[in-house]
Amino acid sequence: MNYYDENDGNASNSADGSGQYNIEPPEAGSEIVCPSCGKEIDNDSKFCPYCGESIEKRCPACGGVVPKANRFCAKCGADTEIGNIETETTAKTDSYTEPVSAKTGGKNKILITAGVCVVILAAAAAVGYKPIMTYLENEKAYTTAEELYESGEYGAAMETFQALGNYKDSAQKADDCNTAIYGEALDAAIDLYNEGDYTAAITAFNEAASVIDTTEAAEWLEKCYEEVYQYALSQYNAENYTEANTYFGMISGYKDAGEMAVGALAENTKAENYSKALDSYNAGDYEGALEVFNSLSGYKEADSYIESCNTKIVLSDCKRAYINYINELVAANNKDSQQNEYDFIYIDNDEIPELFVHGRFEAEGDRICTYYNGSVSEYPLNRTGGMSYMERGGLVCNFNGNSGYFLLNIYSLSNGNLTKIYSGLEAEEYDKDSDSFIISYEWEDVSVSEEEFNAKWNSVFDTSRAKTVANRYTTSEAISYLNSNF
Repeated sequence: MNYYDENDGNASNSADGSGQYNIEPPEAGSEIVCPSCGKEIDNDSKFCPYCGESIEKRCPACGGVVPKANRFCAKCGADTEIGNIETETTAKTDSYTEPVSAKTGGKNKILITAGVCVVILAAAAAVGYKPIMTYLENEKAYTTAEELYESGEYGAAMETFQALGNYKDSAQKADDCNTAIYGEALDAAIDLYNEGDYTAAITAFNEAASVIDTTEAAEWLEKCYEEVYQYALSQYNAENYTEANTYFGMISGYKDAGEMAVGALAENTKAENYSKALDSYNAGDYEGALEVFNSLSGYKEADSYIESCNTKIVLSDCKRAYINYINELVAANNKDSQQNEYDFIYIDNDEIPELFVHGRFEAEGDRICTYYNGSVSEYPLNRTGGMSYMERGGLVCNFNGNSGYFLLNIYSLSNGNLTKIYSGLEAEEYDKDSDSFIISYEWEDVSVSEEEFNAKWNSVFDTSRAKTVANRYTTSEAISYLNSNF
């Protein structure tokens, strides 16, 4: 509102000693200019009868209603007259277009305007522009924040409203922005879940929950955790332990996912070691493979490979031992042109063959050599009657003799030892009275009939299943066989 002294055209701006300036209002019944439409209205009007604008005084800092009799705002303490000076002066100078009276003329109008400027400058010098400027800045920021909110820039809007503090309803507006941010985050997380990207959805739901911790976000997180858990479990059962460990680790606090992650890591280590052991085994590094397989006992086929590695290692040692034995025989007989012949047979039920040595001469006989605990043992046999064996049955039969006297010896092979377990005798004796040979039989030094002899023999050694030596390898052929097969 603008208050003027119509008599002399000067605004009253004398100081009262308090450092503040007093502007005298016009007398009751005089007219004022409406700040909205510029019409002259009664001074005691609360509303403009032309445009309906409220004429009550407003605090320029917080916008609160202030009784006309009060100079300072009861809510924020701002000087309301400073605001009135600016607002009313602006309204007067901007909208007042009525011509001046002929008596005062243009000079009076100029003096009025100059007076107003003096009052404004004096008031500004006394109390400063801060309350006015604060109000204007707050209002501008508030408007900017509302525009940001309407355009969907909720983060920037919330920051602006929060900076305004208690100005108008800024606190509520900031909460509205926060709710909108939560809604956007939740919708984005739900989209990820529906697309099957559960790990990204977990991150998104956690971000939404960091804005507003709601039951809705927690329920969606639970669904994501279960989906990831089931996927990780399927990978674990498919022995994709690296994948299982990764996904169980993402949800380590859900159910037993933490324990499953540790278990998957352990299983993955076992699987990697098992694969390395197989590579070593297939490359012939049986000792290296054995060391790893021993650490994996009970895992997959590790125990079978342990046994196989031990056999392979023994066979490798056996090969070297047999080759050395053969070379020693050759060295001992190098002055003779005739050499021994060899074959490899399986008497007992293991993978280590026995070496059969066919002597150079009839009188020299044959030999069975066994390998056990790193050494070769030699067992001589008579060759006259021949030798047969029960393949992988652990039995050897040596039936030999001449001049009507034949010995039957049955041996058992165990742990490299060839031990005689049964013996029999078939003897021919000439009878002068009948001029014929009489054949007698004994079994374990007890006389028996021919039928009993044969029955006892076959009861311990099934001659129908017995095998004889089939091959006759030369020295070089026997060594080549060993190198190729063991």
